[in-house]
Amino acid sequence: MGTTWCRNLRPPERVPCAVNTTRSTTAVPALAFLVLVLSVLGLQPPATAAPDPLVGYVGGTRYFSPDGDGVQDRVQVGFDLDQPAVVTLVVVRSRSGRAVRHVELGRLRAEVHTWWWNGRDDRGRRVGDGDFRVRVVATARGHRQVRSTGVGLRTTYVEPTGHSVRPTSFDVTRDTLHPTTTAFTDTVLVRASYWSTRFRFGGSSSSLVRAALELRNAAGRVVNRFGDRTAPESDPRELTGLRSDGTRLPAGGYTLVATIRDYYGNPRRLRLPMAVSDVPLVEQRTWTTSVGAAAALTEPDITTMCPYDCVVNCPPQASPRLPGGLTVLSPASSRARIDTDCTDSRGEFAVTAPFALDPMDRVSLTSTGAEVPVGGTGQGTLYLFTGTPPSASTTPGAALTILGPAPWSQRSGGGSSTRIGWQFSGGLLGDTDYDLASFDVTVVHYAPAA
Repeated sequence: MGTTWCRNLRPPERVPCAVNTTRSTTAVPALAFLVLVLSVLGLQPPATAAPDPLVGYVGGTRYFSPDGDGVQDRVQVGFDLDQPAVVTLVVVRSRSGRAVRHVELGRLRAEVHTWWWNGRDDRGRRVGDGDFRVRVVATARGHRQVRSTGVGLRTTYVEPTGHSVRPTSFDVTRDTLHPTTTAFTDTVLVRASYWSTRFRFGGSSSSLVRAALELRNAAGRVVNRFGDRTAPESDPRELTGLRSDGTRLPAGGYTLVATIRDYYGNPRRLRLPMAVSDVPLVEQRTWTTSVGAAAALTEPDITTMCPYDCVVNCPPQASPRLPGGLTVLSPASSRARIDTDCTDSRGEFAVTAPFALDPMDRVSLTSTGAEVPVGGTGQGTLYLFTGTPPSASTTPGAALTILGPAPWSQRSGGGSSTRIGWQFSGGLLGDTDYDLASFDVTVVHYAPAA
């Protein structure tokens, strides 16, 4: 132990003095007595400045599964030091507080630091599943601060929970592919996901589990792989009877495997049988129906769908010229009749075919009505309510052929009903209104050749 030097008043030179290395036992009573005296006299004791914070932030990834499969095998813990400090990390179980891991990081600079935990204790053994707290203990100039963050460790698949969770789903619109079809590339729509808004990362909701899709042949070999993807539930993936290099798959039995992972990274595999046929799909039958424009006016509440910065839609009016028809208002008419400077009119209606619809069926939608007024193009948009494929435009009175996805119902052969939406832009009509009489719907159904 070194010598502490004191300054003697005379003569002016430094002389060694004794240092008491034990904690003073009189300082605290003396300070307490001083505070008591000041309180009796009605005086405020001197304020003690709060020490500067050492750890400004602790966070990182929160869920992991150290099972060695290469997916989320470690958890990241980040912390920000506001000043240089000696740091120790302690991992404890959230419920019992029992420590399982100690790490001496030593003296670190004032910056952001990252530490990874592989789920093992001080002896190198993997700890059991559970919830943990990672404590960051920082010490500098006699001041000690502890901050912590929580992490969850699970090595078996965990079904999501929460108020907005839907069951895990794995579905296809048809269980047979027909790659020899010449009218189009035969496609089956595949969905494998669940929806949950319980877990949040960085302030935004992570609402969909990852799903990797593989098509395997009878021998179990992967012949097509889609890879991981996070997408809304309404955005299914397309499966064709082709390999990734474009060559056709041979006819036979296959298995569609969906590997979904929970938020800890644990996998769950779902399987559906698939078949590839060498029989092409051909046009089998055509069905046509007509819907009056007034009956095709079911419009969702725009304030519910888009409460902020929305484009106001013109509500169509009953047509004075066409019984059962509608009048699409021009901007001038909308200002005069409903005191709203709106842009377009829209609606939707349902049709039910006498057969099960298929994703490859073609839907032709034709609007009929008065002639396009002078000075305007009368351009309208016809689209399927599901939003797939993207909207396309046509002029009133012209047919538009669009691809109609079947609803999600039976795995082989979907339902027979679908919803169709329409929209006409009044801003393109000049100063003249346009009358709609009806919508004619034609469905061309495709099926395997006899």
